[in-house]
Amino acid sequence: MKFPALPSEPGPLTEGACFAVRCLGTICHLDVSGEVDALNSLELDAAIAGACRGHGGLIIVSFVDCRFVDCSCLNVLIRHSKELATRLFIIAPSASALGRIVRRARLTRTLPVHNSLRQAYLAISSDPRAALGDLAMWA
Repeated sequence: MKFPALPSEPGPLTEGACFAVRCLGTICHLDVSGEVDALNSLELDAAIAGACRGHGGLIIVSFVDCRFVDCSCLNVLIRHSKELATRLFIIAPSASALGRIVRRARLTRTLPVHNSLRQAYLAISSDPRAALGDLAMWA
C-alpha cells in the first residue's frame, strides 16, 4: 500500500514524502522516499506508529530513497527508537541524507542505523531474542 504524506501547507522547499508499508510475518518494512522535514515529519511519525499498531514484530524503516531529512525527522526516529527499543531497525546508507546527518549529529550509537537491508537482516539474525518470522522471504 502506498500513500502520500500531505503537509497542511506545502511550501516551495519541500516535495513531500511517500511511505510504502509491507508486512510479512513478524517483520514490517516501511520505505520512505522524497523529503522529510518539519512540514511532514508528523506524517512520518504517523506512518511508523501505524506500522507498529497491531504489529508486535520488527519494524524496518528504510531511507534509501529519501533525498532530504532535517532534525524533525531525527526527533521522530529518536522517539520511536526509545519506544520500540530493539524492535526498530533503520536503513540509511552512509552517503544518504539521513546517514550523513546521523554521523554529523553523532547519533550512531543512539539510533539503530544500518547501511543496507542486508546489514539490518544480519543484525536481526544475530540477535537471539529477535523473532525472525519470514526473514528469508524479504531477500
